Amino acid sequence: MAQTVLVTTDFSANSKAGIRFAVQLAAQTGSSLVFLNIIEELRNPWLAEESFTDKTLLKHQEKLNRFVSKVYKQAGVTPGNYTCVVRGGAPVDQCIIDYALEEKVDLICMSTQGAGVMGRLVGTLSSAIMASSPIPVVVVPARYRRVPVTHLLYASDLQDLKHELDLVKSVAGPLDAAISTVYFEYSPLLEVADQLVSKAEINHQTDRVTFMLKKATLEKSLPQHLNDEVHNSRPSMVVLFTKSNRSWLDRLFWPSNSAELSFITKVPLLIFRKRPL
Repeated sequence: MAQTVLVTTDFSANSKAGIRFAVQLAAQTGSSLVFLNIIEELRNPWLAEESFTDKTLLKHQEKLNRFVSKVYKQAGVTPGNYTCVVRGGAPVDQCIIDYALEEKVDLICMSTQGAGVMGRLVGTLSSAIMASSPIPVVVVPARYRRVPVTHLLYASDLQDLKHELDLVKSVAGPLDAAISTVYFEYSPLLEVADQLVSKAEINHQTDRVTFMLKKATLEKSLPQHLNDEVHNSRPSMVVLFTKSNRSWLDRLFWPSNSAELSFITKVPLLIFRKRPL
């Protein structure tokens, strides 16, 4: 499990969801938290740069301290090990990734926000970071309310399974959470898929790790099938491994009836980067 979690906030009401989720992770695992606010376009050409920077940073630092303290108080949680950091620069997504790499954090946690097709689902800033961050990212829906993380739904293509499952276990273990691994098969011939899942069960199934084969239809996209499974199994978090390009994410979250995808508005989504095979 992550030892240091970077939590981004822009002081919006939506961003409180990411803080609440990170607080829950820390309560269950003892992880340290870093709350980060990025001031976009920090430089002002009409003022002395140093004076403007110092004044702006101080103002945002005080605001961030108050904001985080208020979320802890509203959640009824005694603050643990955390720090508040303010940085300036642009673009915001790259600033967040640069800081995460610089500080060697283990996980980036952020809330949904923004508009547009992917924005309606995961947020424009969140989707940009998901597409380019080499560090795992968890995106928390704005309506999230703090509950214990006890069950992870891992949607797998069964490729590179041992490596990916080890990463999922590294998250689930400290949380004492069960892992349900689901494989969606679009072919009408399920015999080969059944053999793949059976092999995975033999090699990897335990009392805390289970496997499911679900028949998929072409009438529904992968997110829609995931939506159905989340509705049925009620996990605490969904885990996906993505290819390292934005087009893959665009295809994944661009179904014809995206408005029906309710799972992303209710369940945190953890994205790992797939490694090249």
